[in-house]
Amino acid sequence: MKAEFEALTRNLPDGFLMLSSGGRIEAANTAASGLLGVPSAALLEHDFASFCERPDEVRGFLSQCAGRVDPSPGSFSASGTAERFSCDAFALSAGGGELLLRFRLVHPEHPFDRIRLMDLERKARLEAEADKRRNAFLSEASALLASSLEYEATLAAVAQLAVPTIADWCAVEMAGSDGFPERLPLVVHKNAEKVELAREYRRRFPLGRHDARGVTQVIRTGRSELYSEITDEMLDAAFSDRAQREMLRAIAPRSAMIVPMAAHGRTLGALVLASAESKRSFTREDLAMAEELGRHAGLAIFHANLYHEAREADRRKDEFLAILGHELRNPLSPILTALQLIRLRGETAFEAERVVIERQVKHLVRLVDDLLDVSRITHGKIQLKRQPTELSSVVSRAVEAIGPLLEGRAHKVVVEVPGEGMLISCDPDRLAQAMANLLDNAAKYSERGGTVTVSAGREGDVVWIRIRDGGIGLPAEALERVFEPFSQEARTIERSHGGLGIGLTIVRGIIELHGGTVLAKSEGVGQGSEFEVRLPAQGGAPATSGASGAPRSPRAGSAVAPRRLLVVDDNADAANLLTDMLAELGFEVKVALDGISALATAQAYRPDAVLLDIGLPVMDGYEVASCMRRVEGLSSVKLIAVTGWGQETDRRRSVEAGFDEHLVKPVELEQICEVIKRLLPVGAGHQ
Repeated sequence: MKAEFEALTRNLPDGFLMLSSGGRIEAANTAASGLLGVPSAALLEHDFASFCERPDEVRGFLSQCAGRVDPSPGSFSASGTAERFSCDAFALSAGGGELLLRFRLVHPEHPFDRIRLMDLERKARLEAEADKRRNAFLSEASALLASSLEYEATLAAVAQLAVPTIADWCAVEMAGSDGFPERLPLVVHKNAEKVELAREYRRRFPLGRHDARGVTQVIRTGRSELYSEITDEMLDAAFSDRAQREMLRAIAPRSAMIVPMAAHGRTLGALVLASAESKRSFTREDLAMAEELGRHAGLAIFHANLYHEAREADRRKDEFLAILGHELRNPLSPILTALQLIRLRGETAFEAERVVIERQVKHLVRLVDDLLDVSRITHGKIQLKRQPTELSSVVSRAVEAIGPLLEGRAHKVVVEVPGEGMLISCDPDRLAQAMANLLDNAAKYSERGGTVTVSAGREGDVVWIRIRDGGIGLPAEALERVFEPFSQEARTIERSHGGLGIGLTIVRGIIELHGGTVLAKSEGVGQGSEFEVRLPAQGGAPATSGASGAPRSPRAGSAVAPRRLLVVDDNADAANLLTDMLAELGFEVKVALDGISALATAQAYRPDAVLLDIGLPVMDGYEVASCMRRVEGLSSVKLIAVTGWGQETDRRRSVEAGFDEHLVKPVELEQICEVIKRLLPVGAGHQ
């Protein structure tokens, strides 16, 4: 009999003991040994009552169990004789607390009850299968919640998964800013008509802010509620409104769970799961699963909220930077124009001072551009305009751009770049910007009168460029950090090098957009630095658009033929100075200080081209451009945006409004002349 007992109970999850009539343990399965904390062999010959909190009650139970049948959970019962009995539940001491354990106790002198053991095994198997289904559902739901930061769509998918896997109804209640649900919940049921019925119920009978139970209470306290059975009598007792009770009976809940969706101490909503047609009764095990689902959902909502808050903060930062760029460029524009006008007129009395001011203004412009570019580049908002280009032309443009700084610090630049055979596919403007930033970095961190070397070569399908300086160098731990935004090595007041610490971040962003890499090298502090850029090489012929080398300044009378131009800007200083400069070049120019007068002047004056600011009062430049495109006689006029707004979105809006070109303030004189020459070729002037 003992061997049969051991064979049948060995793998069962519940503990089973075989007792003598006096309560001595004759056999125990592995589960019983584990629950009692004593090896199976050591259990034998022990009095079972000695393991219990109240041994006298146990002994009394053993002596009184005869004649009782049909045990129910938590009861003690016998199976027909005083020597054969079972115990469905018993409280045992475990680790200082109480642990509710279930045992089956059978006297060894009588035939063992195979049917009961098989029934127990079946129940254990069903419970294990239910646990497996719950775990599988939790696993799939967790994967869904982790798959996206758009939590509303994800929660809807989880609710669809819950119905009918674990419930007939699922509702997702989101807490408002004050912790109270302010909108209709997401409701899921296989019958669309019933979904609408539930939503109508909620509209007619909204939640109360001070409800003592239900969704409001769960969100307020963070504690779950389980209704294993919902009867008509319970509905009658809970709801006094007859219409409300009738709608609930139509919804027909039979069992329900409400669990919080919480994360980091904050309840963000509640999850309601209910049974109806299936007539399923939820258990404590089901509640534990639902609570785990609520925790996963709460974390998903929390992380999604963080993500969207970060995106909103990022959007506001970009908006602020755009406004900052516009507001800084507007006053810089007339300053630079005035300096260019002085140069154009050949006035030399204050030439040295003019050169200094112009150099510093251009430096400030570069800082503004860098500040705006670092955000666009790190977010991948830069679109490259690639074309086959010889590397030498890019390097020439970079050296030219950084020339004033190199001259100001008396640096010598050595360029060792082949004039041909170094063809790459690139955006020449952006790549020249990256090279200029590297040269700027070398110039700033080298002692006055230092040497900066630019070399290049080709290795198979890769073109490399190295920019070497003999400056202050970098410690080993800083070689990767230098490319992070706002990263600068420690400096003293007497040895400040200026800048925002974003130039190298822009370099890395531009190079990576081109499919290349950039690497910093240094033997250590005081040993100089070298930056190596590696880019994919390309075969073929370089593009012929865009000349290399330093551009020449236009001189008065250089325009091929007089052109009628209209300058529109609400900044009178900027408008008047630009007008004077264009007139000095031989153009016929008129001025308008707002959009409405610009339209009137254009209709009477019929200009060949309009240089139009965007940020105008009352009627902005986009509106003015759109109107001009619709006015007879002005539809073909060339429209050039000259504005402090320089984001990609601003450029797209310019194209949509009908502009032919978009220039960002402050604009170089040469750039304006090149655009006018391209848009108004010889013979295309005013008739």
